[in-house]
Amino acid sequence: MNAKYSKKQLILLSFIPLMVAIYSLQSLFYGLEHCLHAPTTPAEEMLIKEGYNVQIPQKEPACTTFRVKRGSFPAIFFLSGVLQDLQSPDLSSDSKLEKTIDRLERILLAYKMFSVLSGFIFLLCLSTIIALYSHAWFSFYLSLTVSLISALLTFKNILVSIFLISSGSNQVLGSALLLFHVLFFALTIWSFFQLNKTKSRENSRYKRLLISSSEEDTNNIEIITEKVVFSEKLLKALKMIAHFLLIVFSGVAIGNFVYVPLFSLQKHYLFEFGIILVLLLGVLFLFYIGNYYRIGREAASGFLSNIMVSFSFLQYRMLRNTLFFLISSVGVIVFVIFLLSVLLFNTYYLQQYQLIEQTINL
Repeated sequence: MNAKYSKKQLILLSFIPLMVAIYSLQSLFYGLEHCLHAPTTPAEEMLIKEGYNVQIPQKEPACTTFRVKRGSFPAIFFLSGVLQDLQSPDLSSDSKLEKTIDRLERILLAYKMFSVLSGFIFLLCLSTIIALYSHAWFSFYLSLTVSLISALLTFKNILVSIFLISSGSNQVLGSALLLFHVLFFALTIWSFFQLNKTKSRENSRYKRLLISSSEEDTNNIEIITEKVVFSEKLLKALKMIAHFLLIVFSGVAIGNFVYVPLFSLQKHYLFEFGIILVLLLGVLFLFYIGNYYRIGREAASGFLSNIMVSFSFLQYRMLRNTLFFLISSVGVIVFVIFLLSVLLFNTYYLQQYQLIEQTINL
C-alpha cells in the first residue's frame, strides 16, 4: 500500500502539533509574560492631564521585558493554599474577606478550566502525530484542528513580536521572534493546502474504525426508509412511551437514592470524590480504547501501534462529539432567540395599534 504522505511531508506536518504540544505543556508549569515599563504610571498620567503640577522622579525610558510567571499547576496550588488560609476556622467571622474569597475562587476555577483545556490540546497533538505516522484515515481531521489552533497561537505571537519591535526596546529579540513566527505561520498555511490535497481515504489505514463509526448512521437510515404497517407503528409508539416512562421513573429514583446522597457527601469530601471521578474517567477511557482496539486492529501493525491508534481515534471521537454538541447548542440558542424576538416584535406591534386592549374589552 502506498503511503499517504512522504517522509518530508510527515516531518513538516508533525512539526506543527509538536510545537503546539510543547506550548500547551509549558503553559501548565510556567509562562512568559511581556510587560512594558513606562516612564510614568497611569495615576501620574491622570494627574498631569488634569493640570496638577506633579514632580515625577527620574526614571528609565520605556522598555519591554519578559518575566517568568506561574503556570496553571503552580497557580492552582498557590491559590488553593491562600483560600485554605482565608477560610481557616481559626479566623474570626469579621476578619474573613468574602468578596476576596469569591474572586479568588473564580480565578482558581478559571485556572482549572485552562489546565483541562491545555491537557486536552497536548493529548490532541500527540494523537495527531500518532495518526499521521500510522496513516490513519482520521489524521486529516486531527491535523486540521491542530493547524487551526496553531494559526491562532502564531498570529497572537506575531502581534507580540511586532509590539516588541515598535516599543523601541529588545528589537533584536522581537525581530528574531517575528521571523520565527512568520515562518511557522507560513508552514501552518502550507499544511492547510497539503491536508486538502491528501484528504482522500484511498491510501489510508484502519478503515474498520471508519465502518464502525458510520454503522449507526446507516442503521438509522434503514429504519427511516423501512416501510411498516400501522400495527407495527402503534407497537413502536407504545414501546417508546414505555421506555420514556421507564427513563423518567428511573431518573427520579436514581436522583433521590444516589445523586442526592452523593451530593451531600461530596460537599464534605471534595478531594476524595475528585480522585474517584478521575479514576472513573480513566476506566471509561480504557474501556473505549479496548473496544476500538478489538474493532480496528490490523495484523500488519504491532500491539503498541494498534493501541496508540485506538487512543488517537478516541481523541477524534471526543473532538467530533464536542463539535457536534457546540453546533447543536448554538443552533438551539439562535432558534430560541429568534423565536423570542418574533414574539416580542408581535407583542410590540399589537400594543402600538392597541389591538390587545381592544381584544381585552371584547
